[in-house]
Amino acid sequence: MTGRILIWGYGKLGSSIFKALIQANIPVSALIHSSDKAFDTEKNNFNTVSRNKVSVISPDIMVDRLTSETLGAYLLPGDTVFVTLPDRLIVHAIKSYQREGVCFIHCSGATPMVELNKGVSGVFYPFQTFSGKTPVDWSIIPVFIESADVKVLQKLEWVAQILGVKSTQVMNSTNRGYLHLVGVFANNFTQTMAIISRDLLVEAQMDQTWVIPILEKTAYHLTDENPWDSLTGPAKRGDSDTMAKHNGLLGSNPELLEIYNALSSYISKHMPDSAKQN
Repeated sequence: MTGRILIWGYGKLGSSIFKALIQANIPVSALIHSSDKAFDTEKNNFNTVSRNKVSVISPDIMVDRLTSETLGAYLLPGDTVFVTLPDRLIVHAIKSYQREGVCFIHCSGATPMVELNKGVSGVFYPFQTFSGKTPVDWSIIPVFIESADVKVLQKLEWVAQILGVKSTQVMNSTNRGYLHLVGVFANNFTQTMAIISRDLLVEAQMDQTWVIPILEKTAYHLTDENPWDSLTGPAKRGDSDTMAKHNGLLGSNPELLEIYNALSSYISKHMPDSAKQN
């Protein structure tokens, strides 16, 4: 691929893309590190937004650190800018700096592809959660791409190959938004349930690590052909006595009581008959 690569936003995803490119000996010319609060405050005066220096880059790696004041003058035809900013900032940021010959690629599942009057745009959406704490194995992450420009799609396929991605698929904004919703259930809500479990243990002055083995087993069962078959618990069994006892334990916490009863009701209503027999 000709032209320079820039990464705008050095959070969990931006840093993961940067590290993977560097490991593949693909240079990143510039990083634009943003402050969310600064963006929110200065949306009407975008060029005054300050950027913090990126301190996590090894000193022997030559990467320009840009401010928004210098970004406009820095961009050249042929540049590709990966935008890993929060969703609320993506459209404004890209449209503010659109120009002929510059390609902007955002990495969001929830934000549609940005239509530009100048330059081109696309989407590079890895369907994975990035913690910033553990190494990223790109080979197991499906990546969904989008662009109205065939050359941009080819560029995104090339980047995916460089990162080691083995599953790349073109997907439109509508379907990608639905996939993002799936990710919220699979990741965000699942992790929230785990957090609630840990908090209940802490509240009862019990060891919060006790819940880890059952969470690991739960994750393993999700690979079953029919996860309903491996589901256990009082809601599946129709054990109203046990559920009543749990309601009593949660009586002082109406939020958790509502969640417990809503999920129990969902299980009883949606569990297939074949699973009820197991």
